[in-house]
Amino acid sequence: MEKITTKEQLKESEEKYRTMIEHSNDMIWMLDPEGNFLFGNKRAEEITGFKLKDLKGKSFVPLISQKDLPRIMEIFKKNLMGETCQYEIDFESKEGKILNLLVNTAPIFLKGKIIGTTSFGKDITARKKIEEELRDNEEKYRTMIEHSNDIIWNLDTEGNFLFINKRAEEVTGFKVKDLIGKSFAPLLFEEDLPRTMEIFKKTLEGESCQYEISFNNKRGKLIHLLVNTAPLFSREKLIGTTSFGKDITERKKTEKELKDKMYKLEGVKIVNEKRYKKLIEQQVEIIRLKKRLGEKITKEKEIEEVEEKEKPEDLK
Repeated sequence: MEKITTKEQLKESEEKYRTMIEHSNDMIWMLDPEGNFLFGNKRAEEITGFKLKDLKGKSFVPLISQKDLPRIMEIFKKNLMGETCQYEIDFESKEGKILNLLVNTAPIFLKGKIIGTTSFGKDITARKKIEEELRDNEEKYRTMIEHSNDIIWNLDTEGNFLFINKRAEEVTGFKVKDLIGKSFAPLLFEEDLPRTMEIFKKTLEGESCQYEISFNNKRGKLIHLLVNTAPLFSREKLIGTTSFGKDITERKKTEKELKDKMYKLEGVKIVNEKRYKKLIEQQVEIIRLKKRLGEKITKEKEIEEVEEKEKPEDLK
């Protein structure tokens, strides 16, 4: 009676585990020491398109690409020596679709003897596609950033450099290795530091800011930048700030030259206005003198005429 009960318990246990294996989200398969299939669950059939009856007793080797085969054979040998392994593999389904699998594999023991291997494969095709798209996007944006005409840099929450692009190296004269992990503060003029620190704090509080800043590059040249800065997030967590600086040194130089010319022109204008005013005053004075002189001549002439009339006949 006890023997029957034990058999029933074993049968129930086997059915329970078989149910778990058959309905697992992972592909599960077993190989004998020669690499021939002993078992494959329903998930393996669904993903690969191959039925167990098509594979049972046959080698796994024809299913593996030539480029991956040496690596997989090495892992299989390690399993048969008692090691557990994890690896990724590209696999072509029966329909010709390329699948990406993450596989955990281990030896199967029976009475202390290795009788084959068991493997659990997770279909990571969708995840690998997303990772590839992310890598492509990262490469695309990195190329854009590295070849941008703007100076681009990232700071951590302490104000230390996390990243600078090639344009930043060219304009500042500093290399990445000179700045990464170091504070931006020593690069600024002392009088600009309080204002820039205030902007940095506002950015860490979530604000985007625009400002102008000047500094001396490594070669001692005065550089003027127009900067747009914004908070930098990673997985919704604030990790620092990102800034885009446009070199406006030449623009500032041109503006100064124009301002100086305008100042000089304004000075010339004032001088000319003064000269013109003086000239007008002189002309007015000349007219006034001429008028007075004309009046005097007229009066003298009238007197002469009167005197001539009143002069005795014998004196005329």
